Amino acid sequence: LFIAAIWWVAGWVALVPLAAVPMVIAVGLLIQIPLNNVIKRNLRESAQKHAILVEAIGGIETIKSARGESRMQRRYETFVGKSAETAMWSRTLSAVAVNFSIFAQNLVTVGVVIVGVYLIMNGQLTVGGLVACSMLAGRAIAPLGQVAGLLARFQQSKASFQTLGRIMAAPVERPPGANFLSRPRLHGEIEFRKVTFGYPGQTVPILDNVSFRVAPGERVAILGRIGSGKTTIEKLVANFFEPQSGTILIDGVDIRQIDPVDLRRNIGCVL
Repeated sequence: LFIAAIWWVAGWVALVPLAAVPMVIAVGLLIQIPLNNVIKRNLRESAQKHAILVEAIGGIETIKSARGESRMQRRYETFVGKSAETAMWSRTLSAVAVNFSIFAQNLVTVGVVIVGVYLIMNGQLTVGGLVACSMLAGRAIAPLGQVAGLLARFQQSKASFQTLGRIMAAPVERPPGANFLSRPRLHGEIEFRKVTFGYPGQTVPILDNVSFRVAPGERVAILGRIGSGKTTIEKLVANFFEPQSGTILIDGVDIRQIDPVDLRRNIGCVL
């Protein structure tokens, strides 16, 4: 609208702000590529910083008894520094786009004056028309600075939305439409039938074709070195993971068919 008004007042002078508009938009769009990467890094580092803080508060007694205060503090300070650095880069890149739009606005004002002077010399423009064109040119370019800031906020919102989307898209224990068996009281019979399980990313399974049965009321100790699968068996009984093959039965029922609420209500574990 302002460029059209300049064209109506001074004709070819309108080409000066018209040429600056794609330049400002192009610079703003080019900055979005590194800005997007920086914002994603900042979100990851901020999440790790908060995770360490929550972990330290929740396990404060264990950390103190193991004399791990300095280690946890170093980890926390490391991520504080990294998140502060990426936040600074994010603000810097956003400021570049905004400052370039201000620079373009000043450059357009100078260009309008230069072109307008020649038009005045040729009798095609008055001094009052040149003043009006200078004011209108500034109004035409000023909103582009807001667009640059808006693009930065868009990248932040986009990265946050993608993070939430990954969380919401994660599989759930009780998918819609699944029908579970109600077992409010379990007697405690546990049976593994040729169970094989490996953690994601590992080529060697932790449990390979394991079979055993624990009768109700029976006390069983599973002994072995670190990494032999003791805790893995506990997690499988609590249905934290599903085996790649084989079946786990609780009271003769496949553990995947029992309602997770009933299962957790009847099973207590300390990992």
